[in-house]
Amino acid sequence: MILYLEDHYSEDVSLDELAAHFRRTPEYLCSLFKAATGETISRYLRRIRIHRAKVLLMEQPDTSLREIAGACGFHSLSYFGKVFREATGFTPQGYRLGLSSREIGL
Repeated sequence: MILYLEDHYSEDVSLDELAAHFRRTPEYLCSLFKAATGETISRYLRRIRIHRAKVLLMEQPDTSLREIAGACGFHSLSYFGKVFREATGFTPQGYRLGLSSREIGL
């Protein structure tokens, strides 16, 4: 399932779709994943998305934040900013510029 999530992180990935794909109940799938990885499916997926966003922010400085958010599976720019800041301590633009949220007054 980890490979599936890494291949499909940019898409809407619902627990029901995952369960159907792997022919398990959502509850059982969640418990298997948590036992194997120590984290929930949604947390793992969010971590993949944030990691990919960090890469894109540095490698594609001319790409808009909205495009990067969408490419990483975030459909709301404000939600992307909130989750990114919680995970890294930086706003997406601050990360790109090397400035922490505290340094830019957030």
